[in-house]
Amino acid sequence: MTEKDLYQHLHKAFDAFAAKPSGEVFLDMQRSGLIDASGELQQWDAFLAIVATNATESNKATYFRCRKPTLGLPGRAEIDISRQSMLHYLSEGKRIITAVVDDQTGALREGAEVHCIDGKFLRTDANEIKSDNLGNLPTFVGVRNRM
Repeated sequence: MTEKDLYQHLHKAFDAFAAKPSGEVFLDMQRSGLIDASGELQQWDAFLAIVATNATESNKATYFRCRKPTLGLPGRAEIDISRQSMLHYLSEGKRIITAVVDDQTGALREGAEVHCIDGKFLRTDANEIKSDNLGNLPTFVGVRNRM
């Protein structure tokens, strides 16, 4: 892509964005997690935000669908991170959180901090129970873009 092509692409994207009614833009920004319900910019001080797991009732998650916050804002791209990588990141002291969709607004917001028990189990609560508990995250089938 040439610099001119890039400029034209950005110009078209800006025009499309500017043509949206302000209420629609506000809702889009909320749903993407950039702003909260009052319009304040969300700041996510985390390495990863888990938005879904592939856990079933009979077994624990082997992959976690995550967003990588960028410059303190929730990223838009999602990647599936293996359980082994997730445990490794936590052992390195990286801050990992959950991200949940607000039932009232549909906005993505920061959930709870994830911690590890015995190097095997992932939890968001204060319990030391040796099992996973990441709250009520949605589940997905099929791994895409994995790490």
